[in-house]
Amino acid sequence: MNQPPHSQDTTQTENTPTQMLAHYHQRANEFYQAGNYQQALKELKQALRYASNENDLEVIEVNIKTISQMLQEEEKTQMDQYSENPSEGQENGDNPPEGFVYQNKLLLLAILVGVICFTPIIMKLIERFTHPPAQQEVVQTPAKSPTETATTTETAPVVAVAPVASLEATVLKNSVNLREQASTQSSSLARLALNEKVKVLEDKSQTAGGYTWSKIQTASGQVGWVSAAFLQTGSSTQAAPVENPVSDPATPVTTETTATAVDPALQTPASTTPAVAGNLKKVNSAGVSLRSGPSVTQALITTLPADTEIEVLQGATVTADGLTWSQIKTSQGTIGWMASKYIAP
Repeated sequence: MNQPPHSQDTTQTENTPTQMLAHYHQRANEFYQAGNYQQALKELKQALRYASNENDLEVIEVNIKTISQMLQEEEKTQMDQYSENPSEGQENGDNPPEGFVYQNKLLLLAILVGVICFTPIIMKLIERFTHPPAQQEVVQTPAKSPTETATTTETAPVVAVAPVASLEATVLKNSVNLREQASTQSSSLARLALNEKVKVLEDKSQTAGGYTWSKIQTASGQVGWVSAAFLQTGSSTQAAPVENPVSDPATPVTTETTATAVDPALQTPASTTPAVAGNLKKVNSAGVSLRSGPSVTQALITTLPADTEIEVLQGATVTADGLTWSQIKTSQGTIGWMASKYIAP
């Protein structure tokens, strides 16, 4: 900016409004001519105080408006120049205009407020994308096994009496089945004759299929299972007691007594008088079948040639399939059943 011209101070003898108006108006004109618009504007505002008519007011206001517009244009031009080349202004030692500084302060303030407000959000986003949340550990509960969830309705065989060692017993009925297992579905090993003596290994130790079973050993050494209802143990002459086996859901309950019980698959005896056991005989025909039981449906053990020496254990005691059967023992110790008609007298 150009420096304002030095005005000569004169001693005024009269300070009438007209003189003061003329004084300030003249000074404003001098500053305007010198290019100091700010000071010219101040002098015009002072002159406005001494305007006494409308014509003076209108002239002064027009001058104030014109100078104000010129100041705004000058300030805008300076701001544009400073923004285009701020380093030049710094080298020249020029300071930016006040309006420019004010606007920059507002911009900086707005940026600062934005940073303060958005910093927490930005930090959360950074934390989320740089450190993904850890997966939650899922504790799986192992599935229960079928044995834990299902309620079984089967009843295990009940041990009625603890095993008894070397207990003698007598068979109460003819042709009683000696079975491999304690079940009516098990295969028959032999037929026991009426009043035959056996050794009880386990007395009434299992209940299955509606029967109470005892494990016995015959005089010939065969071991198997017999329905306890057909055995008389010890020297007692009382009838065998009625057994009430534990109910099996899959098998109907059967009550056995010594008088009426019937062993499944019992065969009709050929004679009520048993043959004399322990006789040495011979086979009178070739290729005679020796079977595991007194029936043609029983398993074939071997075939015996003619004149084979045998020992008759039970002679002609069982009739089945139209044949009379005898339990024999070969010289090799094999025990089985064969048709009695093939034993030489």
